[in-house]
Amino acid sequence: MPHPLVIPEKLPQDVEDWSEDDVQEFLEANKAIRHLKVNDIHTLNENGVTGEVLLGLTEEKLETTYGLKPGAATVVTNIVKQLKVEKGLVQPPTAEAGESIFACLSM
Repeated sequence: MPHPLVIPEKLPQDVEDWSEDDVQEFLEANKAIRHLKVNDIHTLNENGVTGEVLLGLTEEKLETTYGLKPGAATVVTNIVKQLKVEKGLVQPPTAEAGESIFACLSM
């Protein structure tokens, strides 16, 4: 189970309303437990990544458009996936009825 995300209280409830600075504050609040580098966070801020943009980021886009290294891109996309679940924007992944989660992972 991943570490719980830190979502600063002062940020708007709706992630799509987050500004570039809100995204930076969110990522900085999670950088220590997720091993994010300050330079990667600043790169996203300097490139105008708002909450709406953050929700649509993919590993490929982070690497090709923003120049993040593959490891950092994976960390950011994992944070985004968890954020979507915690904010109720997507349902958490679950196993089919009668199927273990391990069976899903081995497919």
